[in-house]
Amino acid sequence: PLEVFLNEKRVVTFRGNSASAVTILAYENSLKRFQKWMGKPILEANREEILGFLKDRKSEWPRLQTFFRWAEEQEYITKAPLKGIKIRPNLPAPKQVGYKTHPHSELVKLLGGCVHWREKIAISLYGFLALRTEELSNLNRESVSAKFETIRIVGKGNKPAILPLDPISKKLLEIYFTKVLRDSPGGTNGTAQLPLLPKVKPYPSGASVMGDARHCEEWEHYNFSLRASPANIRESIERVYERVGLPLIKRSKLHRLRHSAITNAIQSGMNPIAVSRRLARHSQISTTLDIYCHPDEEWIEKEWEKAVKKMPKPKDFE
Repeated sequence: PLEVFLNEKRVVTFRGNSASAVTILAYENSLKRFQKWMGKPILEANREEILGFLKDRKSEWPRLQTFFRWAEEQEYITKAPLKGIKIRPNLPAPKQVGYKTHPHSELVKLLGGCVHWREKIAISLYGFLALRTEELSNLNRESVSAKFETIRIVGKGNKPAILPLDPISKKLLEIYFTKVLRDSPGGTNGTAQLPLLPKVKPYPSGASVMGDARHCEEWEHYNFSLRASPANIRESIERVYERVGLPLIKRSKLHRLRHSAITNAIQSGMNPIAVSRRLARHSQISTTLDIYCHPDEEWIEKEWEKAVKKMPKPKDFE
């Protein structure tokens, strides 16, 4: 039943969308941990055993509940043992104090540290449009509209979204399509299904932190028929951080750029609801505001001062 459940999750979820590879892996790990903890087949578990397992693992509850609910619907069991029970998951760790995102000036600095076009496009789409690494890796050339006004992505759960391009990303993509690919050997071969960002071979052994600019610009080092993997993209952008001297927090990896895009959008005046739905693409606005937005104190103070100016004055009720 466990493998049947995971295979069904790969095809369709209870909400009608296929689950991502990360979600499938989370389900598989949770269910196997529980089965190992019990020491017997998972469908033989009773309510007391499940609650005992969840005592110190409250975050596992939603996945176990989903599995047993599915098992009941498929008639593997007569009644889901967790039916009617709600467990409050452990609260996430408090937001890291002093978590620093990149203002627009630092994003421009990062772009200046790029030595080839793939790095420039990746950083602009990360830092201005808040794309996730998987979304960036899965882009094809046809994902970009003919007039370079929008880009079509496939997000979590295979949900499609169309985002308007910011001025920098629009300009970079326009040059990339109309000049760089046109003038590069192999760049115009194939169809629109080719990956937007081609795979690059590993850097030469012993390459300096600054990277070998000539190596990056020699297009014979690229395979235009293979897409860059998330790991391949991460390695390239981490080198950009090293070139410009900006710290790359290991814990946050490149997700820091996504946090930066969301924070900058809110601080630039974009409505938080619009940021959550369009840019962050979160189902809950609390996720956007509590986890991804890191406004600085100066901005908060200015926003408060603007609000105070619009508040009623004493003379209004005298």
